[in-house]
Amino acid sequence: MVFLIWTAAFLVFYWFYGRTHSKLQAGRPAVDAEAPYTSNFAQPSKSEIREAAARRRAGRK
Repeated sequence: MVFLIWTAAFLVFYWFYGRTHSKLQAGRPAVDAEAPYTSNFAQPSKSEIREAAARRRAGRK
């Protein structure tokens, strides 16, 4: 029972904290809607994506 009370208290805190600290909740737009995907690995450029798509299309024929 104590676990459920602590869980409920945490969820309420988490919800209020998110409401007050969220940049999107305040009506502000995202920093950059066109922000690139970032990871530890290099992502292909748009031209590389187009070339790969063309190779796949050519392979289907």
